[in-house]
Amino acid sequence: MHKDLHEFRDGWRALLASTLGVGIGLTGAPFYTMGIFLGPLGAAFGWSRAQLSGGALCLHLGYAFTAPFMGRLIDRIGVRKVALTSLLGLTVGLCLMTQIGPNIASFYGLLLLMAVLGCGTIPTVWAYAVSTWFQNNRGFALSLTLTGTGLASLGAPLAVNALITHYGWWAGYLGLAAFAAFVVIPAVWFFLSEKTGQKGAAHGWTPRSPGISARDALETVRFWQLLLGVSCMSLGTGALILHLVPMLTDAGLARSDAVGIVGLLGLAVIAGRLTVGAFVDHIHGPYVAI
Repeated sequence: MHKDLHEFRDGWRALLASTLGVGIGLTGAPFYTMGIFLGPLGAAFGWSRAQLSGGALCLHLGYAFTAPFMGRLIDRIGVRKVALTSLLGLTVGLCLMTQIGPNIASFYGLLLLMAVLGCGTIPTVWAYAVSTWFQNNRGFALSLTLTGTGLASLGAPLAVNALITHYGWWAGYLGLAAFAAFVVIPAVWFFLSEKTGQKGAAHGWTPRSPGISARDALETVRFWQLLLGVSCMSLGTGALILHLVPMLTDAGLARSDAVGIVGLLGLAVIAGRLTVGAFVDHIHGPYVAI
């Protein structure tokens, strides 16, 4: 018990900063609010929903191609520098989103650019930082970090919808950029750090394990099992989240009610991740996944 409390006492700052980082990162608020922009952008530029849906592919491709380089970059310059630089890039990318139109190619191109500029805001980066501070409670700490997406789903859609309703679609992107610039970047600047090997050794723990090379990993069955499983889950949840608000408004719900339902997803995400995180500290991970 003493070790458990000791980990949270030492690592809460990194945990808080990482949770906020996950929330505003590419898989957080920008993704959970994408469906809210579909209607206003379609009305403003005459783009079909099928055309607008292609934007999600551009966003995913942007960080899918850059993500493999993040681990190597973190090893070279540290997680804090990667996170801060990427948050600044994401903020710039969100501001540039106000310049889209009238050609749909501008929408695709700026989403792709935003994903590349903010590539270091994906959950893997934040999980790396948190993992250096926690050993006995690593599963629960990581689940707390990943509740950032649930918090994003809970609050960002309501805030973005309010901005769009009162000012226009461009204000939604500026609102996300402002949150990144004035809330998340300062939190990461002051709170995020990586537990050093020397400090970890003082408590009888070395935070990094040797692991295996990328080439060796590609030759294992487990790697491809994980890739297939995550890909299948992403296809299902990604499509639902993107189109949930348009589908609900098509069914006759008011836009504000549809956005509120998206917030309920945030509550489910938070509850699910906290529960799973508590389980994986005590039960073999694949059993929990099943």
